[in-house]
Amino acid sequence: MLKKLLIVLGVPVGHEEWRRFKVPFVPELDNLPRLADVIVETTQRIEGVALDYTPESLREVDRLLLTLREDGLRVRHLVDPIFCFGCYVGEVMRRHFDAEWAAPPSPMLGMFPVVRIGSDNYSAPIAKAYKRVQLGPEESVYDFYRSVELDVPPPQVEGVPP
Repeated sequence: MLKKLLIVLGVPVGHEEWRRFKVPFVPELDNLPRLADVIVETTQRIEGVALDYTPESLREVDRLLLTLREDGLRVRHLVDPIFCFGCYVGEVMRRHFDAEWAAPPSPMLGMFPVVRIGSDNYSAPIAKAYKRVQLGPEESVYDFYRSVELDVPPPQVEGVPP
């Protein structure tokens, strides 16, 4: 009962360790893979959950982000862990789509780094992680990954026509 009252009043409750989590590196493009590694280690320590950079592990990220939302914590109290979870989602994409981190090429993609797949496909996994916490179940990072996957051209094998 007290927890619900605190939530209604906008007081952050639950997941104290996540609230104390701070990004340990400057969030520059070169550090984004390291921030993904940090969230893997932190998730193992706090939640006992092993993230392994597979697309299926994004289901667990979905669950964790939704748990943070349901605990009544506001995004402003979780900026750092959400950013790092977004880095993790981006790293899964980068590794599986042979992509790279990039600065957003236009304001339409937001202010966070994006993943560039090929020469002109961009995806915003960090922004998607924030949406998951802000808007809830309809903003799945797993479904996001799968929808991007549909647009990724298959890898070209040298000497074999597409």
